[in-house]
Amino acid sequence: MFEIKKSKIDGRGVFATKAIRKRQKIGEITGEFISLDELDELMKTSSRIQVWEFLNGKILHLKSDLRYLNPACTPNAFARCLGYRIEVYARIPIKLGQEITVDYGPWTHHEGKLRCRCGCESRYL
Repeated sequence: MFEIKKSKIDGRGVFATKAIRKRQKIGEITGEFISLDELDELMKTSSRIQVWEFLNGKILHLKSDLRYLNPACTPNAFARCLGYRIEVYARIPIKLGQEITVDYGPWTHHEGKLRCRCGCESRYL
């Protein structure tokens, strides 16, 4: 349903290998739970870390290909948490070859200082 390719937004991205219907499940973001100490160690040795922090403080170090979902101001997909599962669904119909994007929301670690690269001029992450 999707593949990882070079993205115009940032680095690598997730692209549809077939048309995806509105509200169709695209997949699940998976990984392994790590401690805050383990996250600190990762941050010392990696230039880019992809994690999902749950409201109770549990940290999931993302491992699946969906970790490459890039943000957009008008995303075509969304992530939904069900307990400790993160599922990704199409918000609107997604065309073959189109990059699949999500809204990172106000909870990103960039604290409003990183300009969104989706092509808009006004939004910060």
